[in-house]
Amino acid sequence: MKQWIFGAVAALAASTALNAPMAQAAEVSGAQVGVSYSNLTGSASDANKLSAYGSLEVAFSPAFSVQGDMALNHFGAVDLNGGMFALHGVYHPMQGTALGAFIGRDRLNSQNVNFYGLEASQKLNMIDLEGYLWHSNSGSDGTALGLSGSYALNDRFSLGGRLDTLNGSGDDYNRIGVTADYKLASSYSVYGEVGRVDAQGVDAEGYIGLGVRATFGAGQGTSFSQRGLQDLLPGL
Repeated sequence: MKQWIFGAVAALAASTALNAPMAQAAEVSGAQVGVSYSNLTGSASDANKLSAYGSLEVAFSPAFSVQGDMALNHFGAVDLNGGMFALHGVYHPMQGTALGAFIGRDRLNSQNVNFYGLEASQKLNMIDLEGYLWHSNSGSDGTALGLSGSYALNDRFSLGGRLDTLNGSGDDYNRIGVTADYKLASSYSVYGEVGRVDAQGVDAEGYIGLGVRATFGAGQGTSFSQRGLQDLLPGL
């Protein structure tokens, strides 16, 4: 599967290059930057995460684009710094629909975890849906599957949720959360999340998260959210 994912990204990139002459020029189609803070609320209430992140998407034609992600994280309870970067090849078969293949790397405490996977997103009027499947074979194998969505109650406020599950070599992990997003202006919003995480061998914990985000571009941000192991953790 790993070779297939790398091949898919390469194929998307090659198709982008072949279609580039058809477009006037490559252009930034979307971007986002933000900061967020999350904290476990139970017995491990000192476990928290502070993140700064950014994503940039460049379109080479109406159908093909490339998205890059980067994030820096600080985990307070263990006083460790981590980072993530990823590259997505994105295909837009029709307006509001995106299909992607991605590769990336998480780094925490000098340890690297490489991951790769597939993803899809769909915008249906007031509803946004996104799903992904990724796999890692750095150290111990692991496979993550996730689905998120939101519904816009009006032009400023939306409610949604997320469900993520990670199955590894003896390390199963689940996260479920309810999300809310409020637009302060056309490009700026504040958001929050409350939920629960359940990891094998430890008690389930609740968590809460808050963040501020700025989005840019005609699509108001990038086609996909950020990926990776550290994105699944609300605190450590």
